[in-house]
Amino acid sequence: STGATGPQGATGLTGAGGASGFYGSYFSNVDQTAAAINTAYAMTVNNVIGQNGISVVNGSQITFTSPGTYDIQFSARFRSNGGGNTVQIWFRKNGTDVPDSATRIFVNAISTPYVVAAWDFMDNFVAGDNCQIMWSTENTNIVIDNLTAVAPAPNVPSVIITVMQVMYN
Repeated sequence: STGATGPQGATGLTGAGGASGFYGSYFSNVDQTAAAINTAYAMTVNNVIGQNGISVVNGSQITFTSPGTYDIQFSARFRSNGGGNTVQIWFRKNGTDVPDSATRIFVNAISTPYVVAAWDFMDNFVAGDNCQIMWSTENTNIVIDNLTAVAPAPNVPSVIITVMQVMYN
């Protein structure tokens, strides 16, 4: 025979889960420039395609309302307006540079004046955390370039950022 059922435990937090997970999709349709060499600048966005539980504060701070593991993907279109040189890109979490998150690309002014940098970064965030995608250059003639439409294609944004929750913590 079965004994009496014990008391029910506390109910845990409800996760976003399934198709209703948290996400954000953003882009920039303006050029982004560096006023000084070897200086950190945040990549910015000025358009929202859609968002749920994630927002962008001050144009660059990807801000989370719920804890979880999130994947941040981006692409940025760099152009040289004269002279080539190195661009560094890295992630910054809550105002602190994330160790081992940087890379360097070379933008060549002669043979390939356009370079698209694109990759993703996954990390755990709690409510209120923010993340920024930072960049610097050794040549202020290198810009993150928005390109107007050339038929039959639409405009080319200077920066595209998508954020997807991959796990509720």
